Amino acid sequence: MPGLVMVERHNSCILFLDTVDWRLYRKGWSLQASSQGEQWRLALNEVASGKLLAVSPSAALPGFSSDMPPGILRKKLSKPVHPRALLTVCELRLKRHEYAYLDNEGKLYFRLFLDQAHAYQAEQAQSKKLPNCVLVEPVRGYEKQTLKFVNSLVEQFELQEQGASLLSHCLVAWDIEPGLKASRRDIALYHDEPTYLGLRRIFLSLLETMRANETGLIEQIDTEFLHDYRVAVRRTRSLLGQSKKVIAPDKLQEFEDDFAWLGALTGPARDYDVMLLEFSDYQALLSDYNAAEFIALENYLLAERENAYQTLIATLKSERYKKFKEKWRSFLDNNDLMFWEAGAQQMISEFANQRISHVYKRVIKEGRSIAPESTVEIYHQLRKSCKKLRYLLEMLRDLYEPKIVKKSIKALKQLQDNLGELQDLEVHTEILRNFLLQQKPAHTGDQITGNTIQQLIDRMYSRKQVVIGNFHKTFRVFCTRKNKHLMTELLETEQRRD
Repeated sequence: MPGLVMVERHNSCILFLDTVDWRLYRKGWSLQASSQGEQWRLALNEVASGKLLAVSPSAALPGFSSDMPPGILRKKLSKPVHPRALLTVCELRLKRHEYAYLDNEGKLYFRLFLDQAHAYQAEQAQSKKLPNCVLVEPVRGYEKQTLKFVNSLVEQFELQEQGASLLSHCLVAWDIEPGLKASRRDIALYHDEPTYLGLRRIFLSLLETMRANETGLIEQIDTEFLHDYRVAVRRTRSLLGQSKKVIAPDKLQEFEDDFAWLGALTGPARDYDVMLLEFSDYQALLSDYNAAEFIALENYLLAERENAYQTLIATLKSERYKKFKEKWRSFLDNNDLMFWEAGAQQMISEFANQRISHVYKRVIKEGRSIAPESTVEIYHQLRKSCKKLRYLLEMLRDLYEPKIVKKSIKALKQLQDNLGELQDLEVHTEILRNFLLQQKPAHTGDQITGNTIQQLIDRMYSRKQVVIGNFHKTFRVFCTRKNKHLMTELLETEQRRD
């Protein structure tokens, strides 16, 4: 009699890999790695259908797409993933029962796998059970017989076909919202609640974002960990700066000093990260260059970045940093109103309108004051004001109409891009000058002449003049009647709720 024969039972583990910003998921893909003895099997699937797109063996779990063996999978992933690291975003633990369906003569028709799965997360150190799953793998030539059996199985046990990928089940089990960073999550605010309650919730969320990125930053897994950590610090500093009538002066000054200290420490490492990420773009600015000089420059940037990171890492492991976090958390958890000013009892909606309106007017005033002869520092000051406005819009967005907030941020972004490029060019030019100063004494008379780097500085200077020239046009667009009306409409939507 034909029938199912038990082959083996074994436990296995599947890791789902993606970048910290979920690039693969946002593209509709899931990358899973399953251990097979001393090797790994990497499989790329469609999230929606579970369809297999590419597969590859690998001697080790890849940290980057470049770590994968040459082939279709590596080719598919190199562009969307680079330069991000591949991290484990979820883990699936399986108890697999494998059966073989044999006919009367012992011929194999198909294999059947019964999987009992649990979605596991290391942070919670616990797992959640997923629905049992039956997989059928036909042998070539016996597809019709296999389909007949599967249809019978579905009808008899009322099974449902599951087209979604295994990753989808894990995300549902843990209520994970992929593609959304912790630093960009909306924070629930209630327009008629006291300001200090709303601000406390925002500050706690930002503190949690800092904590969540510390390990990745310390281990230097991916530059995004420092970026997200730094953004959380800068948002906190920005919101503290808007809280002069909310937080008691002595406490406000204390924490402003603490976060200014952290901001200064994170700056250099981030500057080198950005320059290394854009290194190939800078090479492309020169059609003819001395390759040895670019190699020397890259080595210099890597060494300086490592020094900056080590200084930052030492700080994050220090007793001072530990006490700072305890002090900041204790303040946020304390209900003693002596730490808060009269403005703390003001409704959060009123606070939001006042501060957004104030910073918006400052952006307009500072932008209009910029003339062709203005120094780069004046542009940088406007850039900081734009960031403050952007942070307020993002952190307080739950109080406003989502579509209007989105349009307001979009209107601001073009101006920020212009000012951001100008700042990067200024910072990177200074880094290049420092490189030349350090190289000349050590390499006089040999192949490192500095001519290529000086050409690059000249090109960057020319680009800086173009960016400055584009500023007024960009600022005029930001100041159009349409965009001004957008900001007015944003603030009025909150007033209409009262």
